Amino acid sequence: MPDDRACGPQRQFLIGSDAASLRDGVRLRLAGVLGREGAELLQAYMAHVNTVTVSRVCFDLSALEAIDDVGAQCLIAMCSALRRAGFQVDIHGLRVEVGAMLVRRKLDHRSRLAEPNYGAAD
Repeated sequence: MPDDRACGPQRQFLIGSDAASLRDGVRLRLAGVLGREGAELLQAYMAHVNTVTVSRVCFDLSALEAIDDVGAQCLIAMCSALRRAGFQVDIHGLRVEVGAMLVRRKLDHRSRLAEPNYGAAD
């Protein structure tokens, strides 16, 4: 699995992985700004994680400076997919600003699902 990848000249986003620090899993360190380019990179990177025989994925967000709507949607969807696939998912080092965006996106998503859709009147 590659060790570090970078994306975007203006809004730097880095992913680092460490399988040695967890006995049964892999630690993914996210750093910089998770936006559209970072979300695409993270999705591509997760294909590598799915090939590793681990039962746990730990996201270390302590160096994640900011996250936008696209990045938040990507991270939420990724954690959900990993859990559905049977992985234990841990999140460490969550900053207040990043956490607030994740909570807002998750609540927005849930409220859209809860709204009835009656369709257009005929």
